[in-house]
Amino acid sequence: MFIVELLRFADDSGDAYRTYREALEPAIEAAGGALVWRGAYDTLVLGGAVPGFHEMVGTRYPNRSAYLGVLSDEGVISATAARVNGLALHWIYAAGWPQIDAGF
Repeated sequence: MFIVELLRFADDSGDAYRTYREALEPAIEAAGGALVWRGAYDTLVLGGAVPGFHEMVGTRYPNRSAYLGVLSDEGVISATAARVNGLALHWIYAAGWPQIDAGF
């Protein structure tokens, strides 16, 4: 499964969120997950531009249990204040494995 996140930082720089991100990274790896992509939310292609976001993150997990395991990791839980204080807005989308034609 994939988790896609849209983040708007409370401080515009993301510095207040950094402690939470640093706690996530080893927990994701321990759960068998992997960061697929992280980058600036540069341009809206279609739709409304409100609300605006600073960053987008895509993470792959072997299953939903692995993702939930990351959220219950002691290091991640202990860094929750940095997530709460560091984000003004946080949208999280879960998506299943894509259906890909074997010949593609």
